[in-house]
Amino acid sequence: MSDYRLDISGNLNLTDFSSIYDYISVVDYNDKFTISLNSVGDESVGLICEMLYKQNFIVKHLGLKEDGLYYITASKI
Repeated sequence: MSDYRLDISGNLNLTDFSSIYDYISVVDYNDKFTISLNSVGDESVGLICEMLYKQNFIVKHLGLKEDGLYYITASKI
């Protein structure tokens, strides 16, 4: 089992979402995948979650943590 992490800060554009999608495709079953987001809007978070769902991921955690970053923790089913 591998542990993947993707840290994102600032506004995202269309090419960034393409790169995120490519990164998501590397994660396999039983791998841990955490995305941290800093200064990213709710719409971008929603789009990332939608990409995860379309790639057969279950979002296990979604929200702010004490460090002020927004986290999405997911695993592939």
